[in-house]
Amino acid sequence: MPSPRDTAARPLPPGTATGAYRRPPARPGPPPGVDLWLIPLDAAPGARVTAPAGRPGDAGRPVGGLGRAERSRALSLRDPATARRYVAAHTALRTLLGRYVGRPGSTLRWATGRHGKPVFEGELHAWHWSLSRSASHALLAVSRTAPVGVDIERITVPPRAVTPLASRFLPPAEAALVAAQPGTQARRAAYHGLLSRKESCVKAVGGRFSEGLRLPVATPGPVAPHPDALGGSGGGGDVARWLVDLPAPAGYVASLATVGRSPLPLRLFAWSAPGERPTVADLGTAPERPRAEPAGVAA
Repeated sequence: MPSPRDTAARPLPPGTATGAYRRPPARPGPPPGVDLWLIPLDAAPGARVTAPAGRPGDAGRPVGGLGRAERSRALSLRDPATARRYVAAHTALRTLLGRYVGRPGSTLRWATGRHGKPVFEGELHAWHWSLSRSASHALLAVSRTAPVGVDIERITVPPRAVTPLASRFLPPAEAALVAAQPGTQARRAAYHGLLSRKESCVKAVGGRFSEGLRLPVATPGPVAPHPDALGGSGGGGDVARWLVDLPAPAGYVASLATVGRSPLPLRLFAWSAPGERPTVADLGTAPERPRAEPAGVAA
């Protein structure tokens, strides 16, 4: 197994990961801290997903490697490209998690917390993971050391809206930080970067994003316990986290939060998979009220 020195991005300065997402070795082994996988949802092919055979018991079993809840979610997405990207992300998710835990990805089951955080139960409880996707890219974080939250966001805020939105949704110090950036593009990136940091912190503890807006994340690195934030979600505000800004494709920002007071070694991998492009053409009939897909959804 390659050492973290060979494949990890080191925080330079603390809280900022630098480097490229690399092709993984044949056997990367367990994560020394956190493994991060950049998943291109358009260029990278994935497994085909087909409809169940129609027998009474088929509705509850995985379809094309995905579980029933994932299949239902894919069907609920109105835009075909968004649905295809969702299937690609979850195909990669199950493939990678299966490799880590030594089981077929299609057999994996997980529970979800009050606000959707996935949690393995039973003998796999020591494995933590977080998936985020936005437009044509997804990020997966996997760890056996600490709970994790990862976020990737495409920069979409209109230039004229960035300062008003920052003033409305961010604490005054962070709104001022956005306004002080030199130029429109820098302000847009700063705004989304702050939102991404908050989202990853919230996902690490299974909170609700609206409450995480109060978390102070003006700089990466240690995020001190903040009892006033996430309090309404039933926990998380009193948990220390370590926040890292991650490399991201052009036009995107990304971040990682881990529960704890110290940084963990990171390995950055680029995902690619042989096979056919994912499709939802044969999944079946979509629900009557499909849900719209916002940018930067958690998964």
